[in-house]
Amino acid sequence: TYIRLHGKHDFVTVYDPCATSRSKIGDAGIYACTGEAGWKPSSSDRVMEVDSPVTDLKSVIKQLHAELKGHASAWPFLTPVDTADAPDYCNYIKYPIDLQTIGNKVATCQYTSLQLFIADVQRMCCNCRLYNDPATEYYQCANSLESHFMARVRDMVGNT
Repeated sequence: TYIRLHGKHDFVTVYDPCATSRSKIGDAGIYACTGEAGWKPSSSDRVMEVDSPVTDLKSVIKQLHAELKGHASAWPFLTPVDTADAPDYCNYIKYPIDLQTIGNKVATCQYTSLQLFIADVQRMCCNCRLYNDPATEYYQCANSLESHFMARVRDMVGNT
């Protein structure tokens, strides 16, 4: 099985060289090829070979989530926003998400692709930047955490 990155947006395609057809999984733009006989990555592909896409996906997501929670800039995101502290939060943020909620989704195997996990982390940081002023510590934490996270994703899936 191979994971291939596409361009600067970290679009990921998962290939299994034993498959005979390609099928799209979900609506996150991830394609799983459950076996394309004879397919080999070209020399221009940025590729990481993995043993098992399901097992590897779960372990990659668990590791990334654990690293996120341990990051110095993660403290504002560890639990859901308390609306007692930010009563107008739901007026600005339609889809709140935080590391605890993401952790619950990881534990219950709700992430069927790395892209879905990435989207939730990016949404969490985007929500923070939307609600908070750029001069706040919260806004800076969102930038720092997202930057670190995307670098780790690129490292883990073999981006060169």
